[in-house]
Amino acid sequence: MQPLSQIIHGISLPTSRDPRTATGKAFKENPAWRSKWIGLDESLHPEVIKLSVEVEQFCKRVGVNDRSGPRLLVLGGKNGTGKTHAAKQAAKYLNAVAITCMTHGGWGCERTPHAIFCEWLDLAECEPGRASPAWDAMIDADLAVVDDVGADVDRFKSGLPVANLARMLNARERKWTILTTNHPPETWAERFDKRVADRLHRNSLIVELKQAESYWTSTPKEVF
Repeated sequence: MQPLSQIIHGISLPTSRDPRTATGKAFKENPAWRSKWIGLDESLHPEVIKLSVEVEQFCKRVGVNDRSGPRLLVLGGKNGTGKTHAAKQAAKYLNAVAITCMTHGGWGCERTPHAIFCEWLDLAECEPGRASPAWDAMIDADLAVVDDVGADVDRFKSGLPVANLARMLNARERKWTILTTNHPPETWAERFDKRVADRLHRNSLIVELKQAESYWTSTPKEVF
């Protein structure tokens, strides 16, 4: 039996790297866990299952602070496919199990880890050197979930949103981060710039929903 220090809310620490991907150690997939913490309707499309499973794996790695794989998760796809919901649930998960993470996970006992969910539109035009509680909270979080990256329009053509995206990626390079975006990876170099696109691709796990339909058109029932 594994010692308590290696178990957190029923999540046993894995003993080997995932042979299928370069995403670090693999945890046992658990549909019941996903139903409780993620809550997406996986019957809608195989890509929704892929999204749920990858968020499950990421959450469990965050829970024990397992740094053997990427700490940046990018969820891409059109509106209504469950990206934002899954990302929000990941933040809720870490905050819900924070005390257990601190005492029995890999976070140590110095402090309780915390997660934050924020909108990219609240960060896109934050000016460097000027006080911004939203920016500071995002930078300080153990897990930062930033929703709808690229939704800005940069009305004044200042280039500030792209500069801030690069600044955010630099500041959170070694921290747990989830980004959601409606822009597919092949457009990132044009939508942002090549350097930012390279950063988004490097040392990250990208989950893209290319074919899954929007929840709002695929089912009449309330799924969230």
